[in-house]
Amino acid sequence: MRHIVFLLLNVSIFIASTGVSFAALEVFSKEEMSVVKEESLDKWEKGFEKKQESKIETIRTSFFLGRQNNYVERKGNVTINWAERFIRYDGEFSADYTDVYDPAREKNRRTRQVVFKAWTILQKTLGTISLRSGLAFGRTLSEKKREEFYRDVQASQVQEYEVGGKTNIAVYSYFSEAIGNLLYPATAPFLSGISTKLSLNKVIWKEREEIAIPLMGMYTGILIDARHLPVKPAILPVIADKSGAPIYGVFLLSRVAARKNGVVKYFIEDKNNRYKGLGNNIAVIPAAGVSADGINIFLSGKLNENLSFHFAQRAIIDGCRVGILVSP
Repeated sequence: MRHIVFLLLNVSIFIASTGVSFAALEVFSKEEMSVVKEESLDKWEKGFEKKQESKIETIRTSFFLGRQNNYVERKGNVTINWAERFIRYDGEFSADYTDVYDPAREKNRRTRQVVFKAWTILQKTLGTISLRSGLAFGRTLSEKKREEFYRDVQASQVQEYEVGGKTNIAVYSYFSEAIGNLLYPATAPFLSGISTKLSLNKVIWKEREEIAIPLMGMYTGILIDARHLPVKPAILPVIADKSGAPIYGVFLLSRVAARKNGVVKYFIEDKNNRYKGLGNNIAVIPAAGVSADGINIFLSGKLNENLSFHFAQRAIIDGCRVGILVSP
């Protein structure tokens, strides 16, 4: 009996010191260790979340896949999502620390190795993407700018999660974040209102038989159907009519809007016609041609003459609400 009283006394002291009520403990046990959202259980919540970190991080990584209709390029360990506009590197190392004197320190060392490698590969990969027609991003960087860009890449976010006895490291960055400093250069003709007429030499023409109904009214977004053309994603593409006269591009957009939203977004077909960032009243326009490098898009001459009006709507240019539909 004396031992029981002593045990109850210790439990009472513990509860008093932590502020956990009997009611909270009752909920805690019934809900099978679920998080009880009370200030008195803050310390326990943090401990529980830490123990469940691998499960939580595994769930969080699902966002990297993006929506099913996002156009995604994969180059080795690197993934570029051209709809949600981010680049990601995936690396891994063994989570086995048998015979390791200091597992925590060894894990940090292995993590740093993967992250340092990711920075280098992400910088090289970004250097190969097209800024605009005929110009790879890497060719625009001087030695000084290259060093600056590497520092921007180092600002990438890092996620860690456990799968099958391995620690997976995802290093990723959105184009709207630090790397956008140079991806959307201040020297580009943002808001100039003027753009040089595009050359029609070597344009790949392949106009679809079905032509969209002439655009009428106001739209929340414009989707250009170019699935029948060899399109290649770029940071600063231009949309032109069949004569080569530009009707949409950086010359209509502010640098802030272009960096935040992307000049265009690239999608694959969605049967439900849901395209993130284009709203719920989307005008679908078939493309008639593409430049030889797959970057600039040319629209059909059979569309109405007010085509440029729709691309210049305030709702369109403020949110850069233009998408290009491509083949997966």
